[in-house]
Amino acid sequence: MDNENNINNEENELEASSDAEEIKEEQIIENDEDESVTEPQTHSREYVYSWNASEIHQKRASRGSGALIAVSVLCVVLAVIVALLSFTIALMPRGYVGGGDRNAIDISAVAQLAMPYTVALQADVGDGVATGTGIIVTANGYVATNNHIIEDASNILAYTFDQRTYSATVIATEPELDLALLRIRPDSPSEKFTAAPIGNYASVRVGDPVIAIGTPYSIDYAFTVSSGHVSYAARKIGVSSTMVANMIQTDIALNPGNSGGP
Repeated sequence: MDNENNINNEENELEASSDAEEIKEEQIIENDEDESVTEPQTHSREYVYSWNASEIHQKRASRGSGALIAVSVLCVVLAVIVALLSFTIALMPRGYVGGGDRNAIDISAVAQLAMPYTVALQADVGDGVATGTGIIVTANGYVATNNHIIEDASNILAYTFDQRTYSATVIATEPELDLALLRIRPDSPSEKFTAAPIGNYASVRVGDPVIAIGTPYSIDYAFTVSSGHVSYAARKIGVSSTMVANMIQTDIALNPGNSGGP
């Protein structure tokens, strides 16, 4: 009987151990299956994370590039504006305009600039004397004036702003345009006259300030300055039966003797 009990006990122990081993094997298999399932998930998460990070970097880089382009364009625009302003200021005559107002002309500055190339003219015509004004246009003494001042004149004198007197010779005339070209001779070969700068007709606008320098009535009133504005920039005037000229019309008070002056 004891032997049978011992045998039965051993069989029960063997069955229990085998059951335990089966349970362990199942757990190991389950663990393996869990690991085989969880590993891809872990890799998938890492992959998704890295992909999202790359996308964020790309967006940031794209935003950075866009901002850089915008800043570059802004710098170029500002540079162009500064260049245009500098160019405009460089072309503006020094001392003429104050405060950025085109009409705020400094009459004194313009007059001081123009006096050295202005001459007062006196011509003997018949039994009388005609007065007028001229503009020195070259450093060697060529003077532009109106033809009616020196027409049929026997003797022409030119007075400069520095109180010198020169004898003037008629070089050419254009009666239809009322223009004449004179020549005054310097006292020495080394002497040079101040020549007038030639302006641009296209830059004249209605309302622009204007001054006139002349010799009204007699030589005693030489270099008289008056001022006004441009009333019309290109007034067409018939100067002959075959010729029409564009004139700058002003409201400056002019008197006999202002003719031919600047």
